[in-house]
Amino acid sequence: MATEIGTGVRQAEEGTQGLTELDPELLAVVGKTTALALDLDGTSVLGPVLFPWMPELLATIRATGRRFVFLTNNSSRSDAEHARLLREKGLDVEAEDVFSSADATILYLKPRVRRIYLLATPSVTEDFERAGFELTGENPEAVVLAFDLTLTYEKLDRACFFVRKGVPFLATHRDTTWMVGPDEHKPDCGALAAAVTAATGVRPRYFGKPEKTMLRGAAQRLGVTKQQMILVGDRLDTDVPMGHRFGIPTVLVLTGKTKPEDLLSARQQPDFVLKNSGELIPYLSSSRVGSKA
Repeated sequence: MATEIGTGVRQAEEGTQGLTELDPELLAVVGKTTALALDLDGTSVLGPVLFPWMPELLATIRATGRRFVFLTNNSSRSDAEHARLLREKGLDVEAEDVFSSADATILYLKPRVRRIYLLATPSVTEDFERAGFELTGENPEAVVLAFDLTLTYEKLDRACFFVRKGVPFLATHRDTTWMVGPDEHKPDCGALAAAVTAATGVRPRYFGKPEKTMLRGAAQRLGVTKQQMILVGDRLDTDVPMGHRFGIPTVLVLTGKTKPEDLLSARQQPDFVLKNSGELIPYLSSSRVGSKA
């Protein structure tokens, strides 16, 4: 399935206008695809900026009878907040079109525990409450850390207290930095989790990318099987290995963290490489769901 690195990088450098023909292997894969899992940061947006091809990409996905969901490890915002920000940028999306690492964590926890000590922003806290969890500072069944931009020393201390006593420690995702611009990174959930680990010696269980629990939950949200899905992302360390673990084709785009030269030494290679996610538009337009490609 995998294209040669040289071919993918050459196509990426040429861009959409420079492509004279479509890759037949990618064309065959997209022809069988009914749902796309689209990474958010670095693939669809970069910090506050929406990539200009995104409205046409979503319109093409819908016009050809396909579905999509945005995947994000950013558990500092609720799905509704992510969707609102995307609408403000010009995309026609709702909360159900976003699936975050917090959603993956909720899906895992719901059949297992009820009482949790949660470190999260107010909007994400509300999502956990709506999911039926009892949020408590006494005798929790699990300590759950999201990307808590409201983290205080008191909250951190209480979490460490429970973890030292043997309460299971879970975190939404392992990213240590959050890319908000081409050369700007901020501490992320993995960095916060490292503080708990440093104080307790206990490492958390993660649920966001690159864990396949993220894609399993996205497939459930979309109502499709993995045989119907394709993953589009910008990172060799999270998006690509997650797709491999779940067993679906991966399309790497070069609008975020990964640069063409990174592919030359990467241990895990994507199946396909494009300059940006907008280059998928002609592939999608070539076939409709339910038609004979």
